[in-house]
Amino acid sequence: MFLDYKIIEIIKKLESNGYETYVVGGAPRDYYLERPNHDIDIVTTASLKEIKEVFPLEHFISYQKGITLGLVHNKTVIDISSTNELTIEEDILRRDFTINTLLYHPIRGWKDYLNAKHDIDKKILRSVGNPINMIKNDPLRILRAIRFEAILKYKIDNKLLEAMFENKHLLKNIASERINDELTKILLVDTPSIYIRKYIDIFDIVIPGLIKLKGFNQHNKYHVYDVLEHTLKVLDTTTAILELRLAALFHDFEKPSCFTIDDNFVGHFYGHDEKSSITAELILKQLHYPYKLIDKVVKLIYYHDYKLVNDEKKLLKFISKFGIEDIDLLMGLKGADVLGQNLEFIDRIYELDEIEKKIYYLIDSKKFITKELLNIKGSDLIEIGYPQNKTISTVLNLLLEKVRNNELENDKEILLDYASKLIIR
Repeated sequence: MFLDYKIIEIIKKLESNGYETYVVGGAPRDYYLERPNHDIDIVTTASLKEIKEVFPLEHFISYQKGITLGLVHNKTVIDISSTNELTIEEDILRRDFTINTLLYHPIRGWKDYLNAKHDIDKKILRSVGNPINMIKNDPLRILRAIRFEAILKYKIDNKLLEAMFENKHLLKNIASERINDELTKILLVDTPSIYIRKYIDIFDIVIPGLIKLKGFNQHNKYHVYDVLEHTLKVLDTTTAILELRLAALFHDFEKPSCFTIDDNFVGHFYGHDEKSSITAELILKQLHYPYKLIDKVVKLIYYHDYKLVNDEKKLLKFISKFGIEDIDLLMGLKGADVLGQNLEFIDRIYELDEIEKKIYYLIDSKKFITKELLNIKGSDLIEIGYPQNKTISTVLNLLLEKVRNNELENDKEILLDYASKLIIR
């Protein structure tokens, strides 16, 4: 197993001071699987105090869990965990899954106390010891197990699977940012729907209200799936970009609360776009996602059901509302939304493709003019007699609309002439 010189140096120094030391966890597992892994974890019989004494000139980061230090090296962090007075073999028994118990030493080679290689070869995810105790020690391991199944395509052992469902409520006690990390990794796999569907009862704990989508009949010719199945099809169809996947997951979240049925027994969901965007914002904030990401997700959800028609003036008006940034994400979401509906109406995807081409044409040909590109400024209006108040902003918006609608040229003299006629003397 190839190890960076710094890792070998750490192991040599700790062992020369009498502390048994190995590389453990994900790096040995992934090396055995022939998968890339740059996240190196080291386990040693030295205490945290002794680790610092061995490396007095190094900079360390302390973690809340208290048995691990992060050694900062070349803008990366190497985690060094203490067995806390246990032997290496005893420490292994505290870990989560058998596949993460492989040990590697640059001289002594592999140590496999719990037959981890067997489970890796057989693609079985099994807990170390009693799965209930393992989960109670850290309930986040429920989501970690799902993540390993999703990424490595392993089968979860039946005893572990049962313990995961029985103890799902314990996820309520986990810090939101830790849940965020696992959820993100699951959402970015090729087909996240498999795991959301299979573990819907578990995901409903971390995304309250998700299960209400299951079995909700939409009573609409465009929808042959219930809200959950439609959502999952949209989720799978979107590109693996986090903002897009989150928008797909939440885009119809409030359909059940917005449901009405007309005299012809056709279902409608008026306002579900706005209400879903509000709920998404609330949940994503609780999960400690970055504010900039949340803003994008909320905007995508708010506009996902906006009706677009292949008309230049109307599209220019839409672009002025939505802006240029993230148009590609929105069109990706809208396309996935159509593909997740009744395929008898698949022609709508071709219409959407034409609209998307028209939008990019309008942007690229500079027909879409922003206020920054308008050849007149507020100071110009003040010079011809406008008062310094909200009137200036109103007039600039009016001129911008006239230019976008080809009613005025984006020429300073023409715009000033038009604006001068609007002044109330």
